[in-house]
Amino acid sequence: MAVICNCNTSTGCPTAVNIAPSAGPFKVGDELTCSSDGYDPTYTWTGTHGAASIAASPNPFTLSAAGDFDLTCTATVNELTCVLLATARITGTVYSKYRKHRNTLATIPVLMMTVFVAWLIDRVDTLRDGANNNAHSQAGATTNNPTTGQ
Repeated sequence: MAVICNCNTSTGCPTAVNIAPSAGPFKVGDELTCSSDGYDPTYTWTGTHGAASIAASPNPFTLSAAGDFDLTCTATVNELTCVLLATARITGTVYSKYRKHRNTLATIPVLMMTVFVAWLIDRVDTLRDGANNNAHSQAGATTNNPTTGQ
């Protein structure tokens, strides 16, 4: 934060500028709000957001696209005896609000497929073991048939 004051008096000059929230994670649609302790300041946002250069004065500032950002909020108070520029800077990355949802949706079918394949392998093994046991039982029954004596 840098504070530049060209004042005959410090009355009404902001001494601090804050940006909230001050840390991420950030997602598309989040708002950054600039505030100051000065007398009725106006705010200007400058910097970059994604590939766009920013020079805007809405407060709060809406993070409208995914990607990296580097923004500075400048609070200005213009009075007869004071012109103040106070700034605060914030950097970060904005993530798509659907990113986590897509990852979850991709994970669920893979997990379901894994469970199904494990069940299918177990079922095939069970059927194979049953067929082998049945074949052995039938072979034993023909060699020990009590009516033929064989």
